[in-house]
Amino acid sequence: RSRWSHLRAAALARLNIRTVWSAILFVVNSLVFVLIGIRLPLIAKSLMSQQARSWPQVLGLIAALSLVAIAVRFLWIFTATYGVRWLVPSIRRTDPASPRISTLVSWCGMRGVVSLAAALALPAVLPDGAPFPERDLVILLTFGIVFVTLVGQGLTLPPLIRALRLEADTSGETEVELARDAMRRAAIQAVDRLVLEQGLPAHEAVAVKRFFNSRAGGRTGSHLTVDSEARLWFCAVAAQRAALLKLWRGDEIGDDVLTRLEREVDLAEARLARDE
Repeated sequence: RSRWSHLRAAALARLNIRTVWSAILFVVNSLVFVLIGIRLPLIAKSLMSQQARSWPQVLGLIAALSLVAIAVRFLWIFTATYGVRWLVPSIRRTDPASPRISTLVSWCGMRGVVSLAAALALPAVLPDGAPFPERDLVILLTFGIVFVTLVGQGLTLPPLIRALRLEADTSGETEVELARDAMRRAAIQAVDRLVLEQGLPAHEAVAVKRFFNSRAGGRTGSHLTVDSEARLWFCAVAAQRAALLKLWRGDEIGDDVLTRLEREVDLAEARLARDE
């Protein structure tokens, strides 16, 4: 994600883009699984009619390849985590990942629509016109690996988390509270500055400041009454966005917190623009 896209795109445009993109992802994921559901019986029938491999052989291949995929995931996660710590000693003091957390992250390497799409993208014939060798088998094995990782690993996540005795991660909520407090203070300061610099009536800033001083101050929203009050609300929203992005660029909050709170600010700005 570009570090400047949050300022270049309008709030309403960002909201629309996210909505459309979510819908596209849902449709694409659905279509891929529907397509594999249509193709799978035909592929299985074709393979069995060739009598090249029996079902026990196919299931054995699926099990072996699933184990390889899971093992490679474990190897990559532990190598990336502890290899980087060894190469960069300063990371040891800031990286909270433990062997138990790394184990959980490794076990969460489920395969899905990307793997299926890659298998389905294989051409049916080679450039010389010959059939692509073992294409049906590749698709069937890919579906088997996806099934094993999504269903098998997915269903075992709760007992694995209990076995690893992992505590709930509250860092996200801590970052949210930090960001909300910074956004609230930035909004109040921006309103005070606008009143002083442009000579707006102080009494019109009272409702705005009262809102941000309340417990709901992290969520902007109000019905506008006069033009000067609208300017105060827009100024407050802009200050909130700037404070949020400053925390993000300073690595004080993560991408998830940024996306969550930026959506709230975008909704507030879109509502203010509609009511203006």
